[in-house]
Amino acid sequence: AGVISGKRKGARLAMVTVMSALGRSSIYNRLKLTDPETNETAVRLIRLGKTLGFGHFQIPNGLFSRLRQVLREDGHEYANGYKFGGGPNWRVRAAREALKSLGLDADDIMRHGIEREVYAMQIAENARAFLAGGDAEPRFSHRTVAEISALARERWVVPRSGRMPRYRDFRREELAAAIQLPMSELASARQPSVSRQRPCESSSINPLRLSAC
Repeated sequence: AGVISGKRKGARLAMVTVMSALGRSSIYNRLKLTDPETNETAVRLIRLGKTLGFGHFQIPNGLFSRLRQVLREDGHEYANGYKFGGGPNWRVRAAREALKSLGLDADDIMRHGIEREVYAMQIAENARAFLAGGDAEPRFSHRTVAEISALARERWVVPRSGRMPRYRDFRREELAAAIQLPMSELASARQPSVSRQRPCESSSINPLRLSAC
């Protein structure tokens, strides 16, 4: 049964949605798989739009802990952690309520300004009408996983294997060793080699960043 509704539902996947990580996507915007024999499109992502750029990744863990303490002192239920069914993204809701309690502009602080592109892939041919309530049942006529995998293998995997044959030298022990790397090494390896301006050195400092300096 659904956690929120308490009802048992016969859910059917009619559409898959994805978002770019940061800004404009250089992958989703050109992802299209066509059957060379029939020229029919097997996989295609449709661009729906972009997000407004709200989130919480600009709030470090230490500062978020202090915001949770504000909620504890207020006796707010969001201070105690996330419970499925309570609403979207507990961390955003908790930070927003704490900022409001402090008299700060939550919308201004929670808006990091990095828009994310949103794409969708229809699984049912009448996905829009079905999800909007117009059609009572979804109509499926898509290809099987095996068929799509075969097309993808011929379209991308085989040609790249010829251009980049070094995959033959890969050993699964290498992957196991990489997975066992200390988190500190993984984090340092992912850091981009660009200079970052410290929050305290910014020409425009908001109260939230100032409290973290």
